[in-house]
Amino acid sequence: MLEVADLRAGYGDIPVLDGVSVAVRGGITCVIGPNGAGKSTLLKAVVGLADRTGGRILLAGEDVTGLGPQAIRRRGVAYVAQGRWNFPLMSVRENLEMGAFARVDRSGVEEEIREVQRRFPVLGARARERAGNLSGGEQQILEMVMGLLARPRVLLLDEPSLGLAPRMVEQVFSAIRAIGEMGVAVLMVEQNARQALAISSHAVVLDLGRKVLEGPAGDILRDEGVRRRYLGGLAG
Repeated sequence: MLEVADLRAGYGDIPVLDGVSVAVRGGITCVIGPNGAGKSTLLKAVVGLADRTGGRILLAGEDVTGLGPQAIRRRGVAYVAQGRWNFPLMSVRENLEMGAFARVDRSGVEEEIREVQRRFPVLGARARERAGNLSGGEQQILEMVMGLLARPRVLLLDEPSLGLAPRMVEQVFSAIRAIGEMGVAVLMVEQNARQALAISSHAVVLDLGRKVLEGPAGDILRDEGVRRRYLGGLAG
């Protein structure tokens, strides 16, 4: 679905990624690592928001390395950035409609909105409320579903649990798991490594702009080196 091969990227004269390769074939793939490892830069490079200086990005076999954000989005990659980016003065329902706004094929939008409201009940129960009145976790779910309504092949999530209370983190990870079960390939960057690995099928560990480990998420969760360096050495 999405293949990143020997990608080098950064911002102007500041290099960040040094030859990173990642393949997303389906399910949920999480990217973990310390602050400054290049995790968010990886997602930004894929969607054209960071400077790519080498390597290739393939989407369903098509080389999209030189394309900008709009062209990448039209080819089926939705990106949910860190922090809040919904339309806070518009209703939840209007935000969902905006998620599908860029679609050329408008057929099925109403049915899909009803379906996501069924799958994520808070979006139906609070459909007429301003999005800005939702809790942080509820807004994160709204933004992920807005990305989903663009009908992406791949959904990129950048730190979806950032700044949320523990109860809200549980709700957000439950929503991500539900999105993965809908058949959308998810590439997620997350500091909450333990919970991210627990819901993922595949995982990549970045450190200092390089990939240091990759494999089934369960194996990486149990890896002693990963546990000591990135999970605080905690058991379980």
